[in-house]
Amino acid sequence: MEQDVGGLGSDVPPTLSADRVVLLLVDLQNDFLHPDGASGRLGRLAPDIRDVLAPLKDFVGVRRDQGIPVVYTRRFMRPGEATTSTAALAEQRHTYCLPGSWGADIVDDLPPEPGDLVVDKPGASAFLRTSLTKHLRNLGRSHVLVAGVTLEVCVESTVRDAQDLGFSPVLLRDLTWPNRGAQAEATHARLERHFCAVVEAVDVDRQLAGQATPATSQ
Repeated sequence: MEQDVGGLGSDVPPTLSADRVVLLLVDLQNDFLHPDGASGRLGRLAPDIRDVLAPLKDFVGVRRDQGIPVVYTRRFMRPGEATTSTAALAEQRHTYCLPGSWGADIVDDLPPEPGDLVVDKPGASAFLRTSLTKHLRNLGRSHVLVAGVTLEVCVESTVRDAQDLGFSPVLLRDLTWPNRGAQAEATHARLERHFCAVVEAVDVDRQLAGQATPATSQ
């Protein structure tokens, strides 16, 4: 697939066309984002993690109006499915996003709509052992706009795999959590240098303004 990662190594977005773009929303699940989810119950819910939801909802609405496909991922933790390297990971695998649980559901703030694709994934990356690669290629989508949680785990893993598979990933810095602080800045710099464009949502809005694409079956 042709690569156009105009922002690779910079914060300049690539050339975007509505008929080549897909929006990928990573792990907007109750256990990660809702106060009553696992993170909240365990006292691990970051105070600013939900700040991305309102601007992300606006962004998603505009992209839907343009006919751009929207894909959600859901991380499922299956006890005993894989070996974990630390006690903390083992605890998380037994606590978070169990299949069929409310905690694994997408938050009500930004639910999938008819026509959206929901990809259930067993690992951090949205591309690992899922149908996402085939789906995007069938749609003819080359540029993957990525937003969601969390930057240093599932978002980064997804961006890296997207680039390795021949797609052009574009990380939406302000629609991904965390997006502030030294660790987030270091992650942004690493991804810009090696894997993707890292831009603000407004940069994408400007490029795609006035564009639309015919409705495509998901």
